[in-house]
Amino acid sequence: MMKKITLLFLTLLIVSLGYAQTNLATYSFDDASSITGWTGVADAGGADASGTNPLASIAFNATGNGTGALEISGVGDGGGKAFIFELLNTGFDYQGSGSINISFDAKFVGAYENAAFHFQTLTSGPGLTNFFDQQNKINDATWSTIAVDLDGIDNSNTDLKMSFQIACGAILNAGGTVLIDNIIITGTVATCTDGIQNGDETGVDCGGSCPNACVIPAPLVSAPLSTTPESDVLFLYSDVYTTPANQVAFNNANWMNPAGPVYGTSTEEVITGTSDNVRYISDLTVGFAGITQTDFSDYDYFHIDIWSDESTFIIVKWEGAGAGL
Repeated sequence: MMKKITLLFLTLLIVSLGYAQTNLATYSFDDASSITGWTGVADAGGADASGTNPLASIAFNATGNGTGALEISGVGDGGGKAFIFELLNTGFDYQGSGSINISFDAKFVGAYENAAFHFQTLTSGPGLTNFFDQQNKINDATWSTIAVDLDGIDNSNTDLKMSFQIACGAILNAGGTVLIDNIIITGTVATCTDGIQNGDETGVDCGGSCPNACVIPAPLVSAPLSTTPESDVLFLYSDVYTTPANQVAFNNANWMNPAGPVYGTSTEEVITGTSDNVRYISDLTVGFAGITQTDFSDYDYFHIDIWSDESTFIIVKWEGAGAGL
């Protein structure tokens, strides 16, 4: 007989948290020397090296969102080239930040056609992070500000790479020119004694890089047993229901799809003094849990037990190929 599993939904509301933020670097391109360090590189597919090929260039533009800007351009010859412009800093000081925010101003100059404009960054985290199709956020008439967040900063590594890529389609003259200005990198320092959840903490002043382990709250007793007839019930886990055809199985072993903050992470725990398993779900604002295709028309009820020590409400919504239920 399968054990009933109570869901512990612990963070269902968007919570405004305080953060200790620090400006780590600013690139404002106030004069021609300010573009020093920016280079062109060949993309992974072996396209021409940007900055050295006549099809691509880096320059200082005196008309910025201030006194100047970094001007990057790449115009393809019909062969589908990708031009990459980057700054590599191997001695960057993250100042103990558990996460960073990178923002920049951008503006297209003239036509920008048949190409994609991407932002890529390599921090001290797990590797290159790609933010595709940034051209959809840029207005060619006025300056637009784009901001991206990166978590999991490892301060023992001091690598920082920022790349802008013009990926041209296989169409003659695909691409264009874009101005970049006011690149600002802000760090959020993980503090373990300020009474708020910030940085890479997984709870208030605990988890992540903090020395204190987070205590998992849990109900003191098991959920009550259901008395609804089994033939009417679609269930997850139960001490009452045993029919395999009535049991829901999630596609993802973690349940959450995708897993992680906002969408939630989960582990199985046992209620103290019992043999009753519970599914502990944390960092949840909205969760998506995929299941195999199931015909609900034979059931009148879906059984689920939910417990929380802090949330004020929960909405469970089933969605199929048609309208949500």
